Amino acid sequence: MGSRCKSETQIPCTMSPSSMTKEYVAIQISKFIIILYAMFSIFFIAHEVGNYNDIALHVFLPIGITLFSVPIGCWISRIIDGNSFFMLVASQLLMSIVGAISFPALGLLYALVGTGYYALVIFTTVAIGILLGTIISLSNKILDFLRNSCSSGNFVVAPVTSKNSSEYPCFGRNLLTTRNWKFGVFSQIFCTLGCFTIASVLALLLALQQTSIGISVIFLMDFPILVTGIVNFLIFKDRILTNKKSMVKILFCLSMLLLTGSLAFSQKILHCLEHKIYHDRVIFSSYTSSGQNVVLTKYNKDVRMFIDGHIQFSSIDEYRYHELLVHIPMSLAKSRSNALILGGGNGLAAKELLKYAEINTITIVDIDHEITDLFRKDKLLKSINNNSMNNPKVTIVNEDAFDFIKNVQEFYDIVIIDLPDPNDVLFTRLYSKEFYKMLAQKLSANATVVTQAMSLFFSCEAFWRINGTFRNAGYNFTKMYHGYIPSFGDCGFVVASINRILDVSKIHISVQTKYLNDEVAQKSFLLEKDIIGNNLVP
Repeated sequence: MGSRCKSETQIPCTMSPSSMTKEYVAIQISKFIIILYAMFSIFFIAHEVGNYNDIALHVFLPIGITLFSVPIGCWISRIIDGNSFFMLVASQLLMSIVGAISFPALGLLYALVGTGYYALVIFTTVAIGILLGTIISLSNKILDFLRNSCSSGNFVVAPVTSKNSSEYPCFGRNLLTTRNWKFGVFSQIFCTLGCFTIASVLALLLALQQTSIGISVIFLMDFPILVTGIVNFLIFKDRILTNKKSMVKILFCLSMLLLTGSLAFSQKILHCLEHKIYHDRVIFSSYTSSGQNVVLTKYNKDVRMFIDGHIQFSSIDEYRYHELLVHIPMSLAKSRSNALILGGGNGLAAKELLKYAEINTITIVDIDHEITDLFRKDKLLKSINNNSMNNPKVTIVNEDAFDFIKNVQEFYDIVIIDLPDPNDVLFTRLYSKEFYKMLAQKLSANATVVTQAMSLFFSCEAFWRINGTFRNAGYNFTKMYHGYIPSFGDCGFVVASINRILDVSKIHISVQTKYLNDEVAQKSFLLEKDIIGNNLVP
């Protein structure tokens, strides 16, 4: 059988083949569940942290820390001096406890102290990584033992001083045969790939749900970990000393108490977090099919919409933004019968377009059907957009704007790009040269395009880059303008055309407005000295 540790001897195997099979299956299943839970937990942390912060950095932060911590757990399992079966069960229960404490605490800590929750993010990801490495290593260690303990002479290897032949099994380095090594490697690969796939699907499903449901999903994922630990304890109880059994029971009771308590208070945790972020009463909160967190708040007559924590409009002053967005390019356009709105699923840009009798068709392209359905059906929201989403001239297409422009065969006279700021990959490509060039192929001869171009003061460089991207994409005529929106600050816009000269002096607002008139519209093209800087006004 190979070399032996000191004070070892051959002891007849007291385990039946059926018991050994039961143990083997239990280890494999528990390992699968643990890897699945760990991956899903990291996806969840990355998703939540990315929602509150710069997504490019914080999505990779939890994943990177976890991957760094897994080898530490593997190393710890090698130096554990004790019963490997007990340590496996204890590690599983500890992972359940970490999840029960950390996930609700993550939301509460962010709500109470803001960025101080970074310490908890690091603690949670390190703990999950270490426990994951420990559990995988211990599982493989026990699997090796189970494969070899009753082979070649029906004996197990154990210390002579052990009072029970099933206690403290010594796992020699030479126990793993070539066949078992290959089996272990391939089973680990398939286990990890399967867990990764399922965890990805679960993370995607989480993105479709409200945060409260997401928190509940995490806790429901914790319960299988808890059950796994208890099942393994019952299967391996004959291999665990009596004093260790008492410790397992304590860990089980603590984990159950924390899990049920956290699950019961998940809704209050959500309310605390939302109150911290949004201040006003939250009347709607949901994750859309594209993974965006959409929140609506209400204070007196002020209804506000947020996507991933960023304000999209306030019903008190939205008319200022949408009048600037719509009426200036409409005044500069030669033809304006066929209009396209990219984004604008709230129907507010469509409301302004419908003031023009020349408009025959309006196509709204918004990736999230949850948003368009909400603003098409909700009584309060329909009163804000004048029920524009149900106007017979309006067609709603729930598709990614990039894919829509790539495949559509129509030509448009006026295109209004009302998309969120390019804070992630999903939206950055909609401000790219490639996208603007594709869009140019879908424009009529004298078409006009306008896009919101972020904050003029705080994102001045982006404001100029958007204008430059239009120029580089073949739009020969561009103009930059801005206006003050109380809810946003100073908002920038870029209007562009391929063939038509944009003569600002001929702007005439021919429809009824609350904010915009000819004089205000023309003055909006004046850029202050600190905004111009070293840039040249086109």
